[in-house]
Amino acid sequence: MRLKLQLIFIGIIAFTIAVGAQTVSTFAGPGFNATGFAAPNGLEFDADSNLVVCDHFGNKIYKVPPGGGNPVVFVETIVTPAGVIKDPLSDTLYVVQYNTNRIVKVTPDGSVISFISGNDMDGPAGLAWDDSNRLYVANFNDCKIFRVNGNSLSQIATIPGNSFSAIGFIAYGQGNIYATGIARHQIFQVDLATNER
Repeated sequence: MRLKLQLIFIGIIAFTIAVGAQTVSTFAGPGFNATGFAAPNGLEFDADSNLVVCDHFGNKIYKVPPGGGNPVVFVETIVTPAGVIKDPLSDTLYVVQYNTNRIVKVTPDGSVISFISGNDMDGPAGLAWDDSNRLYVANFNDCKIFRVNGNSLSQIATIPGNSFSAIGFIAYGQGNIYATGIARHQIFQVDLATNER
């Protein structure tokens, strides 16, 4: 019995050492899921360092104060928000709505203003700004990436795949757009000077 307890104790110490190298914290959110938010998706910081959270299935946008705390409803009703990005020149947020194929602007007071709808969007999810403050949007469903030109879109690339491949999110860096090819288990790079993938 003593040997068995010592082995269990040694196992607990080993487990504690292995887990002790990383500290993870969370904050509960609203929603119907046991883990908090119904389906947190896009994240961004606003001008006041609040974490803005798109609750995709909850059809809301929340703000979490700096350092954590209770999430506060920022936008009460918005259909399937999937991605959010802050305008680099203002406090306006741009949010893509997955099911309605729209990009909307959200003002600092939480007002939602229609920006672009339809225009070849098919389950928009990812958003990115380049160094010239041009906005890009990526479709989850058909793997297309567009540059926003005023109130319209210009396609710059299609990530290869099939109906089960998808672009999750995009990022900009050093003249390239990077896109996550979820089902292909790859990350793609698109050169914005040549549109070469």
